[in-house]
Amino acid sequence: MIADPMGAASFRAAVEFLGLSQADVADRLGVSDRTVRHWLAGRYAIPVGVADEVRAWLAYATNLVERRSAAVSGASA
Repeated sequence: MIADPMGAASFRAAVEFLGLSQADVADRLGVSDRTVRHWLAGRYAIPVGVADEVRAWLAYATNLVERRSAAVSGASA
């Protein structure tokens, strides 16, 4: 697998899209709030494993939205 880095802006957008607080992200990733703050500010590079985990969260959330949308569309048809 090719490592695909995630920049601070993408990380920030993902966290905001998912509606997570910095504390939520820190807790879920097992890191300190300070580390998450540094990632969000672009002070530290986001590890590939963290980027992969955040992308997995996004994929899961997107899947839920798509399934819910299909269920609502099917119910109104």
